[in-house]
Amino acid sequence: MMASKVYRGRLHTFQYSWLLLLALSTWQWAYAAPLPQVELHTSQGVLTLELNTEKAPQSVVNFLDYARSGFYNQTLFHRVIKGYMIQGGGFDVDLNKKLTQSPIKNEADNGLKNLKGTVVMARRGNPDSATSQFFINLKDNPELDHREKTRRGWGYAVFGQVVSGMDVLEKVAALDISAQDKFRFLPLEPVIIEKIIIHNDVKRSAAAAKANEATNEEDEAAEEELASEEDEAAEDEAASEEDEAAEEELANEEDEAAEDEATSEEDEAAEEELASEEDEAAEEELANEEDEAAEEELANEEDEAAEEELASEEEDNTEDAATNAPLLPEYSPEPPDVPAVE
Repeated sequence: MMASKVYRGRLHTFQYSWLLLLALSTWQWAYAAPLPQVELHTSQGVLTLELNTEKAPQSVVNFLDYARSGFYNQTLFHRVIKGYMIQGGGFDVDLNKKLTQSPIKNEADNGLKNLKGTVVMARRGNPDSATSQFFINLKDNPELDHREKTRRGWGYAVFGQVVSGMDVLEKVAALDISAQDKFRFLPLEPVIIEKIIIHNDVKRSAAAAKANEATNEEDEAAEEELASEEDEAAEDEAASEEDEAAEEELANEEDEAAEDEATSEEDEAAEEELASEEDEAAEEELANEEDEAAEEELANEEDEAAEEELASEEEDNTEDAATNAPLLPEYSPEPPDVPAVE
């Protein structure tokens, strides 16, 4: 009997506790703090953004810290790509870059997608490099979503969405743009964030700060690991480039040696051919000179023989003439027309 009363008492206590817990949960759900909203008053109209503190707490707190301090006042939407996105939050109206706080952890792995009208943290190549700049998607951009926890696969962290003012976005997107120095998509008509009004503000708590500190330590470890991997990759790449350079240099030297050898062989062949031609020319010239000398000698001999024969004939003729001449008297009178010789 006593045990039965104890059992019933414990059952009533359990039922009471369960009902109390259910009531408390219902009350928390019914009276949960609404998500913060911000009004961006721009030179083209007002945009209202709702920020997701549940999925992207660090990104939201970071954005609100900048907004609360007035950092975004008189800054530009400096990058407007029609049909893609608009970006701002980093440069003043004179295109001077503003000084920022430390970068935050990338929350792109929170399950939120880069859909049209979402508000996203802009960053550099390092996944955890986001500071003050943000962009708004003008269309669904799934290529910006988180795929894997690598440098290329981290993606861009969505932390809010436009709940009012899409017409203002379309108006901004339709503006003419120009390239000015490093700003390749700068609107010709400046789009200025004049002020930001925050509703349902969420401030950074001590617990959030502590969690952020722990996260920063994890980030530092991850960055060191990533830097180590990048250094190894850089060393491998450098070694590969050196090997390629050495191979290329060796190939060039071999090519040069082959060219030198081929040139030397060609030179030797040319010299041999030239020497042969010179020898042939010299032999031909010598043969010509010998032929000329022989002809000259033969001509001289023929001339001498002819002269001797002619002289012999003349002598014979003279002798014949002397033999055949008529005898004159011993004394012959002088012709009358020739004076006498005294």
